[in-house]
Amino acid sequence: MTAIQKFYEGVGAVTEKVSEVSKWLILMVILATSYEVFMRYVLNSPTSWAWATTQMLGACFIALGLANNHRINANVRVDIISEKIPSRVRAWLEVLFTLLFFFPLFVVLTKLFIQDALFAISINQVDNMCAWSPITWPFKTVVAAGILLVLIQGIATFLRDVTTLVKGGE
Repeated sequence: MTAIQKFYEGVGAVTEKVSEVSKWLILMVILATSYEVFMRYVLNSPTSWAWATTQMLGACFIALGLANNHRINANVRVDIISEKIPSRVRAWLEVLFTLLFFFPLFVVLTKLFIQDALFAISINQVDNMCAWSPITWPFKTVVAAGILLVLIQGIATFLRDVTTLVKGGE
């Protein structure tokens, strides 16, 4: 097994575990939303925390699941066009579009999200738009970590694709 294959499989194992753990965040979103609905419509006593909590948990769920989504190639595609292209040409297009679009976008996003998380940590930032003013650094740090994991998974996938092309395989 080559070093690139080991790297790809190692990163894939991490992204898979992270997405397995992150799916439990949806249960928390459902519970918080259900509690809010009950309090608001049954007891006529809405909460001040449920909306911001569900937004933060939902964003963490999405950010932590993106890398595994990229790994298993579950992105939205127009297969009606790509299925008519030979597999070797498709592989070249994957490499080209990764270089042109994926890397520039995720390098910038990773930098921005990490800077935002570090800033939130440095000032112990709170969300003043909410009545209960929650601290934001835990949420921002988790989202930044998720975006960083997408970039790392993208690098691993790119290296695997390039290796496959160099070897002339499918």
